[in-house]
Amino acid sequence: RNGDRQAAKQVFQRAYELIPSYGYAGLCLFDMQVEDDELGAAATTLETLKLHVGGPFVIGKGIVYAAKTKNRESARQLLTELCAEPIENPWPLRTAYQSMNEQTWRSDVCEVIEAAFQQPNIAEELGAIWVQAQTQSGNWKLGPQLQA
Repeated sequence: RNGDRQAAKQVFQRAYELIPSYGYAGLCLFDMQVEDDELGAAATTLETLKLHVGGPFVIGKGIVYAAKTKNRESARQLLTELCAEPIENPWPLRTAYQSMNEQTWRSDVCEVIEAAFQQPNIAEELGAIWVQAQTQSGNWKLGPQLQA
């Protein structure tokens, strides 16, 4: 709030060092590290988040990191994992799509989501993201796919 980004990052870093299960601090720290292109530090924070926090938000951050480092296969694998998670908040899926879309990996998103459609109890948000990816790719004739 006081505009001192570096001090804020240090506070999040210290809080996360003291309590690695404090997901909020770790997620905020990760975001700041990625925004500042501190990808080595972000990778370390992400690994600690995976170990101590886990869940859809951490998987979503993994996709952000994979996209930032242009690791298409990792992003795809993590999206597959995310699609299998019980998701109440659409943020992880939306962020995953946005990150992969920025890398023009829409086809990967569509393929992973289409495979997820075969599973029971998928997140409703997947349908909306799939339609968005299709239309942003210029595929406006979705009738046959939507009837399947």
